[in-house]
Amino acid sequence: MFKLCVTQKAKSTGRYLLFLYQRCHQDNIKVPAGHLAYVTLLSIVPCLAVIFYMLSAFPMFSDLNKIIEDLIYNNFLPTSGDALKVHMSGFIENTKKMSMMGIASLMVIALLLISTIDQTINRIWRCSTKRSWVQAFTIYWTILSLGPIILGGSIALSSYLFAIVQQRGFLSVGQQLLSFMPFIVSWLAFSGVYALVPRQKVNVRYALIGGFSSAVLLNLGTDLFSLYIINFPSQQIIYGALAVIPILFVWIYFNWLIVLFGAEITVSIDEFFEKEDNNERSNDCINTASDKS
Repeated sequence: MFKLCVTQKAKSTGRYLLFLYQRCHQDNIKVPAGHLAYVTLLSIVPCLAVIFYMLSAFPMFSDLNKIIEDLIYNNFLPTSGDALKVHMSGFIENTKKMSMMGIASLMVIALLLISTIDQTINRIWRCSTKRSWVQAFTIYWTILSLGPIILGGSIALSSYLFAIVQQRGFLSVGQQLLSFMPFIVSWLAFSGVYALVPRQKVNVRYALIGGFSSAVLLNLGTDLFSLYIINFPSQQIIYGALAVIPILFVWIYFNWLIVLFGAEITVSIDEFFEKEDNNERSNDCINTASDKS
């Protein structure tokens, strides 16, 4: 009985993986990932400028800027976080000298990235309904304004808990918990995108599974990409000081592949189980009809 159950589970897993592959092939996620990487490369400075501008408006987050910068840069691009931080910090400092019209243009570019993400994710979900301009702008602006505050609040909470653990003498436990923070933040962020962005109801459990898969792939991808950059430094040899640009673009592209693959996992789980249930019902109807005959 146990062997039969394991065999059925293995067959079901094999059918799901085949279904997932076919769906990824149909959506051709490599193309939208490249488009998102291009838009991200144009929007990354405005987005970071808006994030730090929003955080600077709250005095409680002033001491967390360094922590948030390290979290973004060190986990955003492996082996090049310091070089990227120097360039980005310079760009962001320059944006502080801009007029209100210039700041508004940065926010428009940042909203363009969020809009592109929204359209791509909903295309994967095959959503035919469209939001009105007012509703879409309200949602995008809420994400752009509340996102940095939520990020700062989560890091402030983790720092507060770490301080309590440190005071009670459990430093090693606090360090271990803090080391998991980037993974937990990325897991919750991916799950939130998969659960909230589609213009239809999404099972939260499936969104958590898709978010967990993306977070795991992101961690593995970071380690593998670091090994590749360290052991095969062809980009640095060819481009020299400008190597950070192609490395950044390739890494952003693979990040978007991971994000879209996690979205495919989330939506395919629901569709696969629905397909399996329909097949079981049709088989039951056929068997019932044959028994009556």
